[in-house]
Amino acid sequence: MKQILLDAKPTTDQTSTARLDHIDEAVLADLRDRCRHAVAGGLTVNASGANRVARALARRLRDRQADYEAHWTNLAISFDNNRSETDLRMVKALQEISGGWRTMHGADRFARINEYPLSLGQHQCLASKLKPIDARCVPFGVRTLAQ
Repeated sequence: MKQILLDAKPTTDQTSTARLDHIDEAVLADLRDRCRHAVAGGLTVNASGANRVARALARRLRDRQADYEAHWTNLAISFDNNRSETDLRMVKALQEISGGWRTMHGADRFARINEYPLSLGQHQCLASKLKPIDARCVPFGVRTLAQ
C-alpha cells in the first residue's frame, strides 16, 4: 500500500503542475484497483488474527479508502499533513511552556504575529514587504521609515 501511495504522488504533482483539476480516469482506476488488491491481500494474510495490529490496519484501509485516496480526486488536499502539523507546533509548544494565554487578547495577538511567518512560507514573500501589526511589533526586525 505504501508503494501505491508513493507511486501516485508524482502523478498528482504532475497533474497539479499542469493546472489540471483531476487525474486521468484510467490512471485513477488503476490506482484504486491496486489499492483494493493490496487491502484484500492484507486482510487475507492477517485473517487468523495472529497479528492484530496488521489486521486492524488492513480493516482501517478498507473502511476508510476514500479518505486515503482523497488527494487523488481533490488536488487541493495535500499528500501529507506536514503543513498542518507545522502550523500547530508553535501553539502547542507555547501552551506546554506557559500553560496557555492569560487573556483572549493575548491569544489573538499571538495568532496574528504567528501568521506572518506562516504566510511567508506559503507565499514565498520577502520579509521586507511585511508591515507591522502595530507600532510596537515589527516582524523579523524589519525597520520602517519612522524608526
